[in-house]
Amino acid sequence: MLESLTCQYGKVHCVQWLLDNTSAANEMSNSAARFGLIQLTIQSGQDDCLKYLLSYISAKYLELGNFLT
Repeated sequence: MLESLTCQYGKVHCVQWLLDNTSAANEMSNSAARFGLIQLTIQSGQDDCLKYLLSYISAKYLELGNFLT
């Protein structure tokens, strides 16, 4: 999982490229993989990567309709 290495070392542009141009986006479709990557990013103190990941995940996987009743 290359995106985990790039998140661990704070390379936002690399994470963005991987998610846009490789199968890394398919790996992110698994919620366990998303949470693991978020956890690694937090533990590594990579705030910029965390902001990007949360933005990417919320745009791609969260639907407000699921939360509105």
